[in-house]
Amino acid sequence: MDVFYYNTAMEKGQPSRRELFQKIIPSKHPQKEDGAKDNNNPVIAGISRRKFIEYTGATVANLAASQLKVPSAHANEITSPSTDETKEKQSYALTATEGALMGAANVVITLGSEKLNLPSNRSKEDVTKNEFYQKIVDMPTGKFIATISTMAIADTIPPLVEEPLFRWLPNYAFTRTDKGNAWEVGVPSTAIFALLHNYRKDKETGKYDWEKSIPLHQFAGGLLYWKLMRENGLSHSIVAHAMANITAGTLCSLSARKYPKLWEKENKNTPA
Repeated sequence: MDVFYYNTAMEKGQPSRRELFQKIIPSKHPQKEDGAKDNNNPVIAGISRRKFIEYTGATVANLAASQLKVPSAHANEITSPSTDETKEKQSYALTATEGALMGAANVVITLGSEKLNLPSNRSKEDVTKNEFYQKIVDMPTGKFIATISTMAIADTIPPLVEEPLFRWLPNYAFTRTDKGNAWEVGVPSTAIFALLHNYRKDKETGKYDWEKSIPLHQFAGGLLYWKLMRENGLSHSIVAHAMANITAGTLCSLSARKYPKLWEKENKNTPA
């Protein structure tokens, strides 16, 4: 059989059995030119027993396919790397940009929720009645820049806690596959993450209570962070969440200082 295969392969210009085997299992060590025996097998070094069996089966399938002149789909499936393993993660720059866009969108939702009568849990009053934003309106430029920088650093702290808790932990505990976005787990965990933001301090009583509103910002952002975590890892969801917080806080601060009327609540009782 070996002689028949060798002669047939040579006549048809096909690779030898040794060449096929080495093509399937690339050598991690250079071949010795003098043909001396190497104690470290260059073919099977560094692979597990299971992988060795799989690759051996793929070799046999390729040999059979070459004899029968039919394609070996199973061998190609084993020897070709899967799409998920070779898929490159997106850059952190792109992740940060997506997070910044989400933060900007949150500001737009805040400004438009009053006109659109959206029961959002973040309104203009959250900005105008906040003691911090009231102070920055008349704050000197140098102090304002220092304050914004400090606030940006502070905005990176919540994602370090929230992302492992609401993204990584549910993913680790309830998902059964690494493929896809697993929205059957992502949507419920994001809903819980968003609803917990409604437990806030009441502006009048000063006590913490559940606010009857829709956490649009947190739910939309949470879905983005879940998707990034599934596709690129936990660090990407943390970066996007932090950038969203920094962008939203900075835009609110700048606009409240430069255009305070933009954040004034509309008086619906005023006749047109």
